[in-house]
Amino acid sequence: MQGFSFFRDYSRRFRPKTSHAALKALETGFAPAESYMFMATSVKPLAEEPIDLDAIEQTLGRGSKDIRTDLLLMRTLERLLHSSEQEVALFAAESINLIEGRYSTRIEKLKERLNESPSQPGLEEIARLCQDLATLYGPGSSLRAFYLHESYSWLRTLEREFGLGDASHTRLVRVLVQLGLQDQARSELERLGIGRSAEALLLEAEIEFERRNYVRVAEVCRELEPQLDSLESDARQSVAYWLEQDE
Repeated sequence: MQGFSFFRDYSRRFRPKTSHAALKALETGFAPAESYMFMATSVKPLAEEPIDLDAIEQTLGRGSKDIRTDLLLMRTLERLLHSSEQEVALFAAESINLIEGRYSTRIEKLKERLNESPSQPGLEEIARLCQDLATLYGPGSSLRAFYLHESYSWLRTLEREFGLGDASHTRLVRVLVQLGLQDQARSELERLGIGRSAEALLLEAEIEFERRNYVRVAEVCRELEPQLDSLESDARQSVAYWLEQDE
């Protein structure tokens, strides 16, 4: 084990091996948008230099597909905001507003429906959308914090009205992690009552990762390795990302 001193200079030294690993680094600010490549698709990497504005425009025209695509778009467009070409900077600003607007419009429409007739699927969806929109904003953003609190509030409403299933309870833990409330996240993880299951270990690793306790992350991931087959593909790639750092 070489230790974790590389995290002090992560954006320069880290070279993720999978798209999900790069996404994790992108979300937490450890790697630039260039790190994230669409390995599972035929789409030209949007952040590849020179940035292809036509490719960005085509992707925007297809609407919001998933949080990964929108996150990459946002980080790439944020770079273009600083372009010396006024037209490019304006295109970037308008595109960012378009992406944010798509999410906020969906959230507002869901709010109207939920005010008229609360439903479990609707509450689950609005909590997800608020968390996704928060993720698009960089760490330290007031809008990021706002939408994370919104997601938390909707999850608590879901809990009061219908109860929390494991998936929603897991989202609640992750929202608390993103808010930097690691002690509360751990308490909710214990309340979730899934012991040392694969999902519990994965959540513990996420909590310790946000605490920058990378040695503990590696320990939890090693404990998790025998159960990897029980996790979804994305979760397995998250563990692979963390274990890369212990090589």
